[in-house]
Amino acid sequence: CRQKAINNLELFVIIKKMNPISEKDCREIIQKQYPKLSIAEIEQNKDGLNCLVFIVKNHTVFRFSINEESKESLIMETNFLAQFSPLSPIRIPFLTRHIDPLSQLMYSTHQFIPGEAFRNDWAKDFSKESRLKIARQLGNFLAILHGFPLEKAQQIGLIERNVSETTRKVLNETKTEVFVRQQNDCLIISN
Repeated sequence: CRQKAINNLELFVIIKKMNPISEKDCREIIQKQYPKLSIAEIEQNKDGLNCLVFIVKNHTVFRFSINEESKESLIMETNFLAQFSPLSPIRIPFLTRHIDPLSQLMYSTHQFIPGEAFRNDWAKDFSKESRLKIARQLGNFLAILHGFPLEKAQQIGLIERNVSETTRKVLNETKTEVFVRQQNDCLIISN
């Protein structure tokens, strides 16, 4: 069989094509809230796999759930962050959950937090003092996160989830959908 290497962005596009929600659906919902908005002012962010994410005017982030599992996660996340954000020592977005009345698509919005996602290769240029400062910030954040009362977490709908099993399930679904569609082609997923 022919081998075709794909990177994470191409895998993202393939996975998104398997989901019933379209980029067009999302943009239409966004434009209902911002009728004077041009398409150029809506930027799609392709970093995540469980939601379609759009950033409007570097001000508002729209996250659309793409399937039932991501819808459940979005509900849990908005419930949890409403309780946890005021306690967090670092800036965390306050998410507002919405359901479009016409399409019944669930999505959340939050204020855009400028910056770039941290990359490991940046750390090599940090001084020892900077690395210790980040470690203290992270340790403080994790202490508060892990100190969040379990009873409260259960009351707001958080469930214990086996991340390994969820990841395995997504990979198996991807193999089934992607490999079947590729017929005789073999895919090698690369970073």
